[in-house]
Amino acid sequence: MVHERSLKGTLKKIEDKYQKKGYSEAWVQERVKIEELITQTYELIIADKYEVNECIAVAGSRIVLKMTDRTNKKEYALKISRPLKDSVGMLQEEYSILNSLYHPNLIQIFDKKDLICKNDEINYLATVEEFVPGGLDLEKWCKTLIGSEPTPDTVIKHINDFSVILEQLADVLWYLHKNEVYHCDIKPENILVKDNSPKLVDFGYSHRIYLKEDPVDKIGFTWDFALPKLREFIHKYASKDAVFTLNEGEISYLRIEQYALGRTLEACLLIYQDTLNYLKEKAKEPEDARAELYQDVNYIINYLKLIALRLKGVDSYEDKLAFQNIPDRFNKEMIRSLQYLEQYSCWKEMKRDLQKLRIDNLATIAPEWQSKLGSTIRIGELDVPFTTRVRKLYNHIFLSRLANVSQLGMIAYVYPSARHSRLEHSMGTYYYSIQYIKALWEQKDDPLFRCLAQIEEVQAATLGALFHDIGQYPHAHDLEDSSLSNFKHETLSQQLYKYRYEQHDEEIRSLYDLVSENWGRTVADQVDRYLESSKEAEGSNDLIVNILRNIISSSIDADKLDYLQRDAANLGLSYPSNIEVDRLVLSLRPAIIPDKSGQTGHIQLGVTSKGILAARSLMSARENMFERVYWHKTVRSFKAMLMNALIIEGPEGIDSLQAKVKEIVFSQSYFTSLKLEKIYPESFHLVYSDILFLDMMYKVLTDDSAKILIEYILKRKHYHNAFELSSSYWKPQGDIKRVEEITNKLRDLTKAGTQSVEKIRQFTDNLNNLLFNQYEITHKGIDGRLARKIGFIIDLPPERVLGKSLYLVEPDTFSSREIVPESLLTGNKEGVVSSLFPRLYMHPDISFQKFPTKNEFLNVLKEAL
Repeated sequence: MVHERSLKGTLKKIEDKYQKKGYSEAWVQERVKIEELITQTYELIIADKYEVNECIAVAGSRIVLKMTDRTNKKEYALKISRPLKDSVGMLQEEYSILNSLYHPNLIQIFDKKDLICKNDEINYLATVEEFVPGGLDLEKWCKTLIGSEPTPDTVIKHINDFSVILEQLADVLWYLHKNEVYHCDIKPENILVKDNSPKLVDFGYSHRIYLKEDPVDKIGFTWDFALPKLREFIHKYASKDAVFTLNEGEISYLRIEQYALGRTLEACLLIYQDTLNYLKEKAKEPEDARAELYQDVNYIINYLKLIALRLKGVDSYEDKLAFQNIPDRFNKEMIRSLQYLEQYSCWKEMKRDLQKLRIDNLATIAPEWQSKLGSTIRIGELDVPFTTRVRKLYNHIFLSRLANVSQLGMIAYVYPSARHSRLEHSMGTYYYSIQYIKALWEQKDDPLFRCLAQIEEVQAATLGALFHDIGQYPHAHDLEDSSLSNFKHETLSQQLYKYRYEQHDEEIRSLYDLVSENWGRTVADQVDRYLESSKEAEGSNDLIVNILRNIISSSIDADKLDYLQRDAANLGLSYPSNIEVDRLVLSLRPAIIPDKSGQTGHIQLGVTSKGILAARSLMSARENMFERVYWHKTVRSFKAMLMNALIIEGPEGIDSLQAKVKEIVFSQSYFTSLKLEKIYPESFHLVYSDILFLDMMYKVLTDDSAKILIEYILKRKHYHNAFELSSSYWKPQGDIKRVEEITNKLRDLTKAGTQSVEKIRQFTDNLNNLLFNQYEITHKGIDGRLARKIGFIIDLPPERVLGKSLYLVEPDTFSSREIVPESLLTGNKEGVVSSLFPRLYMHPDISFQKFPTKNEFLNVLKEAL
């Protein structure tokens, strides 16, 4: 009798739920079978053990009751198949899946019974599952914030708890997918939250794919959370909550799950966004009193928006309907700007990004990032981090030997105080790279960098900054400026990074080994990507690698910020001192730049409007330093002498020089095991300083003329400027065109690959013969034959654009635009400095009886070509 009353009460509760859901017709059709199923359920499951409290839900495939164990008062959920054709298979699949899995964020199943209706061949199902008392679906849980009279502090705590919930969801979804299970109906209603812990429920649409190639012809979903491409493949449908047959195409289950969670995240973030707006409107205090807290909340919201965007995939926004349905407050402009972000490839990536949200200070990850570090080394005006592990790198031979390599090479012949080393500059670049990355990571108005960058990547980038010059050698830039392709140091940097060698029969570990031991192999494996030349690095599709490379090589990079200030300080110059370093660093932002097609994009280092003047002052300082120091006409004279010594030797002589270098340098006991496939002259740097390098070159070169040029350099006896191919000295338009024509032809000589050396040598011989034949030239203190060979030399500096583009970033929308600053010296919008033009130098001991005019020099150059 008690069972009968309880049974009738349960049926009444189910009927009421049907009516409330608007399923009146369905109740009429299903009532008889439901009574049979509930009766059997009472006999098989409920009996005297449970008491039915209420009907929680009537869903597409099941009826859900809440019941209480009469003994321990513990609550359970009872699911019973609706008497529909497809419902049994769905509930059976759900039971099969959940019964084989265990995860703290999954509902547990405790019992199952088969049910049968008269005159029906279908076996129905009833299951007893875990119930979450007091659990709220995710959207309702977020809305509890509004009902509690929120403050900025409570909002921050609540949204941080929300991010932890998302981490747990990433965990459980990773667990499901690892077991080839796909939920297929992720939405706020199917995520129950209690005590900041979520439970993923309702596996009615779920699938287990035993083999990835197994086809599934039907898939269920909720319309508002369905992947747009999924909707495109629908053959036909009757309602927005149903099971649909796929007509064509293949859709990734991971893609379906990620999109649905992204939409779920968006729905919740709108609640937080509205809460923040509400707080701002009702604030009684001046807005600036709470500005920092509001900024923190807004930062977290924007960070999670980026995660939602990467979950959904930007291509989903190509669906016009989906895009139009995005509220304006969700920042459509941000979505347009971020259309090049890649979708997550796995749930662990999402979890990793969520964990980074709580890392406000990188010092908690690496001691070198602490603002007040006890272990530092004073390098000029900078206190560079000098922890135990950095000290190990500093003492390694390939880094410490940079103390013997001059930073400015032949510039010391003009500025005697230019005696600082490559080691000082490397440590300074390392210091500024840390400042750059800290600023980008900790910005409160732009979460893009933190969301994209991984801890291992940023540590690898700073170590790349420290090692970026390990391939340098004495007079490296002097030789590289000769435009001869043999003299490049970047390749050697990559080789040296991983090189081991023997010293007194003991193997010395490589820098790679030290990094792997102290920072981890993941960091060590990524360092050499930041040792590539800028040309090799171009075209990378990895957005974060691009911006990290920009920190070492760009218009406003850490490398330039250090060497411009360091060089100027050691030379006693004042003009780079006006760089506002702090303002520049604090204004750094990632700038998303589309390519010309608009289909792909990359990230560059940009600045906000507050940093434009600081960035321009850095670029202006560089231009000034090139104009007045690096490309000083006397410095160029020494560089031209060095280049012409190699030109005179010719290709065969350079090859012999390389062989001799191997014999001289690698005969040292601790480098005898160092074997390179191709030995370049830059290998001298391993044991040689500037003077020893030139002395060794003098001994190795075989041509007397080449040896004399090196001897002159050692004696600081430089050639004098005879003629310049600078358009600024030519006013008639016709003459300027002639100058540009000859200049281009001269530069073409340096672009002839392996034939460049021979072509430049032939041109120089022609030039000397023409000048000595056409003009009366006296040569005191130099043999006539020698004078005709090296009386005049040409300087062919490489083209170099100093004023590269700046990118102005609008943090609120993640949009950016390019700014091309004019050269302050020339007005040239391409930023090419005026001193980068060919010059003709003449031997200090020769002179003209009558000095040729400009046009006469121009005619001789043209004829020599």
